Amino acid sequence: MEWAHATVNRILLLYRKHTTVSSILTVVVFVLAANFVYLFVTNPDPLISRSTLPVQHGSLLVKLPFAGDNSIEGNDGITKQALGVQAAHQVLGGKLPLWNYYEGVGAPLLGETQSAASFPFTLLLVLPYGFLVNEIVLEMLAGIGMYLFIRHLRNGEKYRIDNAVAITGGCLFATLGTFMMLPNACFNPIAFLPWILLGVTLIFSGNRKLFDRQNVVAMLVFALGVALELNAGFPEIAYINLLLVVAYAAVLFVKTKRSEKVTKLLALAIPGMVAILLSLPWIVEFLTYTNPKYGSTGIHNHALLNGIGGSGAAHLASFIPNVIGFGSDNPVFGDIGGFFTVSSVVLALFAVCSRSIKLWHKVLFGGWFLIGWLRVIGVPVVASVIAHIPMLGSAAVYRYVPTSMSLCVIVLACLGLDQIVRNTQVNRRVAVGLVSFTVLFYGFILYGGRHYLKSFVLADTIHALFATFFLGLSVAASAAVLVAALTKWQYKKQLIILVLVLESFLCFVVWQFGAHTKTAMVDTRGVEFLQRNLGAQRLDSNQLRPNYGSYFNVAQLSMMDLPISKLWDDYIVQNLETYNPQIGLLSNKFDAARIEQDRFLGVKYLLVVKGSLDGDVVRQQNLKLAYSDENSQVFEIPAYRQYVSGANCVVVGDGSRDTFTVNCTEASQLRRLELFYPGWHAKIDGKEVAIAKADELFQQVNVPSGEHSVTFRYWPKYMTPALVGTGVGTVAIIAGVLYVAPATKAAAARFIKPVRRRAPVARR
Repeated sequence: MEWAHATVNRILLLYRKHTTVSSILTVVVFVLAANFVYLFVTNPDPLISRSTLPVQHGSLLVKLPFAGDNSIEGNDGITKQALGVQAAHQVLGGKLPLWNYYEGVGAPLLGETQSAASFPFTLLLVLPYGFLVNEIVLEMLAGIGMYLFIRHLRNGEKYRIDNAVAITGGCLFATLGTFMMLPNACFNPIAFLPWILLGVTLIFSGNRKLFDRQNVVAMLVFALGVALELNAGFPEIAYINLLLVVAYAAVLFVKTKRSEKVTKLLALAIPGMVAILLSLPWIVEFLTYTNPKYGSTGIHNHALLNGIGGSGAAHLASFIPNVIGFGSDNPVFGDIGGFFTVSSVVLALFAVCSRSIKLWHKVLFGGWFLIGWLRVIGVPVVASVIAHIPMLGSAAVYRYVPTSMSLCVIVLACLGLDQIVRNTQVNRRVAVGLVSFTVLFYGFILYGGRHYLKSFVLADTIHALFATFFLGLSVAASAAVLVAALTKWQYKKQLIILVLVLESFLCFVVWQFGAHTKTAMVDTRGVEFLQRNLGAQRLDSNQLRPNYGSYFNVAQLSMMDLPISKLWDDYIVQNLETYNPQIGLLSNKFDAARIEQDRFLGVKYLLVVKGSLDGDVVRQQNLKLAYSDENSQVFEIPAYRQYVSGANCVVVGDGSRDTFTVNCTEASQLRRLELFYPGWHAKIDGKEVAIAKADELFQQVNVPSGEHSVTFRYWPKYMTPALVGTGVGTVAIIAGVLYVAPATKAAAARFIKPVRRRAPVARR
């Protein structure tokens, strides 16, 4: 047991002697505690609730009054999970995740962004409970980054923010509303915003030489933070977050002495370039896919977004997130993500009113929050100005800006709390102003959302209970923070921290009860039949939700994704009825016209809910029942077009979708039912040949008579130099790590050195 005693001693030593380590562990433990329902009671795997496959041995634990069960968007499944798992499978199979054969008639996998194909943490999705592991890891990174960033902010020239206050900020950011309500691809980049701000802070702290080891550490933090932000799979949030970073860096740059400006500028530019190099493959593909010549992004191409703003209910949903619920009938659904509690806003306002807080902190963080909120509620002037910022004209800013707004509120709240801790006396005018603001603020948000709140409460008992609980929680938390802040009680810091953390904790936990129980399992027997028999052909389905073919490696015609290839977009608009220009191609019904299109597009099987296919259609189309169980049926479509075919040719595949042996009695045109898209190359017997467009949509090559080997390969035009750039960026990161390694090793030695046991004292 001596080793156990030594281990305990080392842990205690770490906790007592190393504040940063123990604080980080506190944030980690808080995140695990905040996810305890997911960890021990329910299963948030979107496959259970989003794939629409039959669920066995389990059900929803609690039917919450929110459409979408434990999150408000199905994108957590159809994009982040389905496309992310496909990308992870390709990477783990030793391939670059460039093309998705299993979505629609083929689509760029790296370029469509929501797969986060180049995001390292996407690999976690293939683990058991991988979706939850991915979420928890990112929440931990968000909380740790926020703690470190706040800890390095200075409320004055002589001292940093109180450590307990910084831990509070980390815990609040780790349980951000977007993490709670929108665990789709927009979840990914949020975690790295505080890390980037931390890097900027470290770069501008102190007068150091450009390649001083401490400065290199700061540049590494900045470079990796920006690179992960860019590769995280949601460019809208990444771009908005980076605008805040630019504003923050600009303020610090202006405050820097003239003699240090060049060094600081280079310290930002060098890691910034490294981050871009690390992101080049994704950037190259994304720019190609969003080029109007090749890509169509549906509704996001329209200026309609510029005029959309939140309704009166949005005021309420922004600050008391769980009161009114979310659903397709809710005007707030799709408009915002993230939240900020009234109690944190009260503390943020205290910081704004405090004379001890630096003016630029107030202007930067307070101004960003104010402008963002005015955009959320749809103030026309603000919406118009933001729409003229490059690349924001067609972005849903009102939906994606609240995450950075939340960071600003938390930072200001921590600054305000730090002042309350250090100064027991609160100015009477400030006290009256805070109380008046809080009362008026509640009146404003309740008045703004009165109509929707009324209909929500009257819907049923559970709606009324939720509204009462969360309104009561918000009012109680705000009142407790105000009372504690305005008194001289010696334990007021502890009370305020407890209230802030508990309120955020409760808001975060409630959604977890809306998931399925741990015993729930998805019935995949019908999909397994397709995996064995589909080959290179496609399926269509009213049972398997669009995009989930990518999860199971079966090519699925129906898809829901943005952006969409222009060629495919134009085709389905003209030829298929079940098309939603906002999201993609659906499969709600199968009639003669749809089955004829399926046949033309290479669909071999229909996977349908048992009994859902019209008997007359089955007989008229001569569909053959290939598989059936108590939940699903699979019908084979006769005379479907082969994935690769040519007149007077016999085609034999090698099991892949790219290599074929072709034997033609005469020169022929070989047609491949894969999307015609720039970047595809074909070779016949090792010699490259041109690919032409066939049937307005697919690929075609001319093959001479005789037996030949035909190969196809997707390799975008600029991918090779992009990968070279990524290699250069990787070498730069490794060189930086090796450069600071001696100092890092010395620092780490302090944490791992053995604990010396005292020699026993001899008794006299």
